[in-house]
Amino acid sequence: MHETIVAVADSAVRILSPWKLDLSRYYETAESSELSIILQDADSYSAVFEPPYRELRCSTPGNLEQLARQLALYLGCFHSERYQAVHGCGLVADGAGILFSGNSGSGKSLMRELHPRAQVLDDDILMLDTLGGRMLVTGKRGTVTDEVETARILVEPRSPLREATLDLVVLLDSALPSGHLERREAIPRSYAKLDALPDVLQSAYCALPDIESTVPVHLLGTKGKRRELLAEAVRSLMSR
Repeated sequence: MHETIVAVADSAVRILSPWKLDLSRYYETAESSELSIILQDADSYSAVFEPPYRELRCSTPGNLEQLARQLALYLGCFHSERYQAVHGCGLVADGAGILFSGNSGSGKSLMRELHPRAQVLDDDILMLDTLGGRMLVTGKRGTVTDEVETARILVEPRSPLREATLDLVVLLDSALPSGHLERREAIPRSYAKLDALPDVLQSAYCALPDIESTVPVHLLGTKGKRRELLAEAVRSLMSR
């Protein structure tokens, strides 16, 4: 087994894998950790994650460094009082730091397209510094997800930003009509979870308290993805 220990948020995670992983673009190395991820080669995807939630066993078909990156981030932030892992698109538009968070297909990539001049931190997964009011990429540079013939690939973003002040959080909900707005007091875990994670990790993550926010949080409906209505709704939020 190959061992990798990486620094994540304000802790560290030890990864044991039958494959040699290179996570150097995402995380600095660390010397020791009380948190462990054990990857196992298997024909299907499954996981075991039980209290006290310090060890995650994951069976997966193939060497997936992207999966290891995501698992390490969620496990590290799971035990942090300051940093939280969030599935979303973080960008800086007209001087404002905005986090668009939501489940797959809710419109995060569309929000990026509606702000072509924005500086993109990452449109896949970020860390929130809940005490410092910042959003941060998980590594040396963020990544942007593009669709190529039904396959998702990661490309470098246009901006080398690693962090930005957070001014606004927008929760995207594809079940509500495009342009529908509601004020929220915190970020529900159900919007921030990463759909690709094992079900047991998603369930444990969603059972945690909502993520407190020091900046305004609004729910935005994206059903039908009507671009004009969505662009106007975001403009109205940014002008408040």
